[in-house]
Amino acid sequence: MIPPNPRYPSQYDQGEMQEVDYVKVRTLELYTYLPQDSLEHRFQFTDIRDEILELNYKLLCWIAANTFVANTSATYEDKVQSCILHFCEIWHKFKFASKYRTDLSFAVFFKPRLSEEIQRELNLVKYSIERTLKMEAGAQLGKFWSKVTYEDLKDVHLPEDKMKALQAMFGVLYWADLDVHSLYQRADGIKNYGAEALYSDNYDSLPSLLVHEMVEQESLLDDKALLKISEINDIPYDELEQARPIAEEKLKRYLIDKISVTDTFG
Repeated sequence: MIPPNPRYPSQYDQGEMQEVDYVKVRTLELYTYLPQDSLEHRFQFTDIRDEILELNYKLLCWIAANTFVANTSATYEDKVQSCILHFCEIWHKFKFASKYRTDLSFAVFFKPRLSEEIQRELNLVKYSIERTLKMEAGAQLGKFWSKVTYEDLKDVHLPEDKMKALQAMFGVLYWADLDVHSLYQRADGIKNYGAEALYSDNYDSLPSLLVHEMVEQESLLDDKALLKISEINDIPYDELEQARPIAEEKLKRYLIDKISVTDTFG
């Protein structure tokens, strides 16, 4: 626990109290040291602000962790930094702002306000736009605007442009990150060692066709599978039967070569 600022002595002995109790009473005590004349004057007491921030750092982290933002690239650290930033903007209003209730606890006062500020800053869709459109949807559904879900949109009737905007708002929650996309992207300048041919629909021979089918079905081709291929492609069954061992050897050779390349180059 941090020692109290000597400029603002404490009547409480933190060694005799549980940490959570000391944080509460010391926080309220620090606010009593602030001048009563104006918010602007109180805002200048940054030394008091800093001690309050240190005392309540765990609370700010908790607020950040429990605030959901519609932005897959926003990390926990981003939310913590946003929470601290906005706390430093409004810390001086607790207990003094005339338009807010002054009988609320520190946590109850700051939790909704800081959560909203985090969302305003980090949400991909701006809060004002999201709120307006969801209120229109909620009015049709009989639901509070923040309770509207993507599944509710099937029961909402709005102009096409507004529906697309609503769908986009929910869509931002499901974007795949770069790590996921990279699994399916071909790297430039990297040889594929014939892998594309295995999945290609352009065949230059019957063995290539059968290799493609084995890869697609992830198994060797039995007589029943050959008969089905014959019927679909109008290819004589006996020609497919003759090509089958050639295709199996071709696939086997490719897989052996692939293992060798992987072992050599990782």
